[in-house]
Amino acid sequence: MKQKINLVKLINFRPIFYSFLAFLFGLIVSRELFDGNGLYIALVSICFGLLILGCGLYKKWIPIVVIIVSFFVGSGCYVIARNTFLGKT
Repeated sequence: MKQKINLVKLINFRPIFYSFLAFLFGLIVSRELFDGNGLYIALVSICFGLLILGCGLYKKWIPIVVIIVSFFVGSGCYVIARNTFLGKT
């Protein structure tokens, strides 16, 4: 009768948090790449390489898919916003 529902155990907030960070990372990297900063290509390559290595060691592939999709959605949102507000200039 005295069961207390713990919301922390019902909802795992870590995937939401990490996908949000990947989304922001995609926005920032896209902005820097469009501004001509090539250092971010190396940064993204190293981060994704470490992420793939870490997920490969633990054989967990769903987190990497969620993070990569969030990254590309963030990049796409930046490109769409840039083309909408700046036009073809």
